Amino acid sequence: MAETTFFSGEGDGEARYTTESDWDTAHDTGTGTEKADQGVKSDQGAQAELFSGAYYITRIFYPFDTSAIDSGDVVSAATLSFYESRGMVQNDDTIDAVLVETTQPDHTVLATSDYGKCGSIFTPDEIGEIALSAISTNAYNAITIDDLTAIKVSGAASTCGTALTGWSCIGMRNSRDVDDSAPSGGNYFGTYFSEQTGTGNDPKLVVTHAAVTNIKSVNGLAVASIKSVNGLAIASTKSINGLE
Repeated sequence: MAETTFFSGEGDGEARYTTESDWDTAHDTGTGTEKADQGVKSDQGAQAELFSGAYYITRIFYPFDTSAIDSGDVVSAATLSFYESRGMVQNDDTIDAVLVETTQPDHTVLATSDYGKCGSIFTPDEIGEIALSAISTNAYNAITIDDLTAIKVSGAASTCGTALTGWSCIGMRNSRDVDDSAPSGGNYFGTYFSEQTGTGNDPKLVVTHAAVTNIKSVNGLAVASIKSVNGLAIASTKSINGLE
């Protein structure tokens, strides 16, 4: 069993829609008004805010090169950790930050058109979450990845990039944004990106994985007692993590 740490790539950053009086316009569009992928941090991480009669939404992108995980390995656990950079959390509506899979066509750079590619605009599949009330300031905050199919091993097709494999493309949104429910106040925090000097504050993905023959348990259950994986009988399963 191995535990490997991956740091986000240069295509991490944020896409935003700002200063809009109509919530549906800010939420439903596929193209944002701003993007930032060369800054060291965001002061509006997973933002959904109503301020002075205008709405602001920020969607975060964290691409990770996880191709070092062998194609024959099974992923048994994963956590994404971000370092809170602002020293404060605004949580007027008592909400969560939600992880999703992203589909931006270039994993190395963001465009305003990627605003609508941080999961589906409406009811995206949620792969993890953290309550804003649980976020520690000026420290790492770990979010458990609940859907391990989001972790792409060597050769597995990625959700972002063009014909890309072995990259795990993860985004973060405000739960008010995910639920398409207009906020009544401010909800946001800070997060560092890969451009921050060194890796001591970079977004990171910690993955537990092992070759099939070395795995003794999955999610605390002995392999011998597991009859099926993802609804398929073990005996009939021909591939794991999307690879044969």
